[in-house]
Amino acid sequence: LLYTIKFEDMTDGRCILLVQPLHHKSSKTYAQYDTLTDCLQAVIKVYEEHLKSVFNHEEKITYNIAQLMDFLQNLSDILVLIFNKETRTYEPHGRRFIKQKIYGYLAYTATNKRGRPYFF
Repeated sequence: LLYTIKFEDMTDGRCILLVQPLHHKSSKTYAQYDTLTDCLQAVIKVYEEHLKSVFNHEEKITYNIAQLMDFLQNLSDILVLIFNKETRTYEPHGRRFIKQKIYGYLAYTATNKRGRPYFF
């Protein structure tokens, strides 16, 4: 499936990212971001840091979007709360939403000369 999004839709609104990487409740964590774009970049960075810890002796680490999506699927839980200015409430969005937005973000940065792909 291909997902299309307007990049402008991802730049507005505060977000709270909630992640539980393991089944242990003590692994729950959260972080706040000013935009959905910042939040998505942080999710990608979490995966990249995971790869660095697993392949710590490798000089260069590469991955594809399918591997990133598998990583997100295998997290015990992931959720983003996005602030809605009209209702003045945070709206929850789950794993599928996050995966769709990351896919759209990576497609946008790969094709937009002003955007930059996210590499480490």
